[in-house]
Amino acid sequence: MQNFTDVPLKEVAKILRGVVTKPQEIKERTAPENSGIFFLTVSDIQENYLSHSMKCLKNIEPREEKHCLMENDIVIAKMGQPKTGLARDLGEKKIIVSQNLYILRFDFGRVNPVYARAFFESALGLARLEKAYVKATIPTLPVRNLENLLIPLPEPANISLSLEIQEGFAGKYLEVENSEQNYRLQAEEEKKKRLCLFSDFISGFFG
Repeated sequence: MQNFTDVPLKEVAKILRGVVTKPQEIKERTAPENSGIFFLTVSDIQENYLSHSMKCLKNIEPREEKHCLMENDIVIAKMGQPKTGLARDLGEKKIIVSQNLYILRFDFGRVNPVYARAFFESALGLARLEKAYVKATIPTLPVRNLENLLIPLPEPANISLSLEIQEGFAGKYLEVENSEQNYRLQAEEEKKKRLCLFSDFISGFFG
């Protein structure tokens, strides 16, 4: 049976903040079409994924460059209910992170990002994350609490072996995720058919 050691996030990841901007400024800079520059808010995180409905911006300011996502960063909501998302397949996209989100940039020599993502969406990860939020009308996540949040890592003293175990787990995770995505696409196609059935029927195309 595999043993695990709890490690504070601050020992295996940099914790960065999103950019402070005024809503009116973002509204004025919103682009009518895909510009390749996006603005990520808490509402754009859905079911642990970054939504495709992010606002496109006309430009990116120099001060915003350091608040952009990098491949395999994880974002965490600073306020409200716990929400997390993993940045993957960014390509040439620039995604500016809003002030209500933290960015976790892991040391990939110690933590596999897919392993970390799986932890945060697990029952254990959610319980630890919820405990880190300060309870109020609108719960908030202090940076110190996030820094000290414990993530369980495979125990071998040899870091490379621990990472190898994480990567093996991540491979299985991605297999299941790909299968889930295929089922979702299939379900969407069946839903489209279902919603068209009556129209097709009264139009004489049913059957």
